[in-house]
Amino acid sequence: MAVTLFVNVAFSQTNSRPIFESNSPRGLSVDEAGVEKLPIESNKAGYLKSKVARSLIRNFKDVGNISWKETKYNYVAEFKKDGRYVVAWFTKSGMLYCTNYYGTAKDLPLAETKIIETYYRDYLILATVELKYPNGTAWIITVENAYTTRKIKIVDGSFEEIETLRRGK
Repeated sequence: MAVTLFVNVAFSQTNSRPIFESNSPRGLSVDEAGVEKLPIESNKAGYLKSKVARSLIRNFKDVGNISWKETKYNYVAEFKKDGRYVVAWFTKSGMLYCTNYYGTAKDLPLAETKIIETYYRDYLILATVELKYPNGTAWIITVENAYTTRKIKIVDGSFEEIETLRRGK
């Protein structure tokens, strides 16, 4: 199964630009054409399609302090939910297609925790990223010991190392 990962892409795209920040997506006004009016300077039109905001509300209940960015092909919403930093990716037509949940070892499910404990027992879990996409969930786990930092990808119980960094002396 091929899995496309969207990790930290929002922060590396040069044509990504902030659209607006809002304490509540429900506070936006809608014009007759169904377009949300937003107080923004970087977006020439100054609008976000209402179906994108509605999709956020439908998929993520009761979130606030939302920061939106626009790229060439999508909208990216950043916010906190249940103590975790979240990046949600929406198409221009409003479909949610990937969500990244950033966390720590406490956010890792039991099955993934057992894989890390079995194969990386001398390592400490530094960070986790849960990637939810339409066909499933993937995890990127960063672990570290005295000599090495590793990133491990786990999908459907299978794992692979995707990055290894060794410390110098």
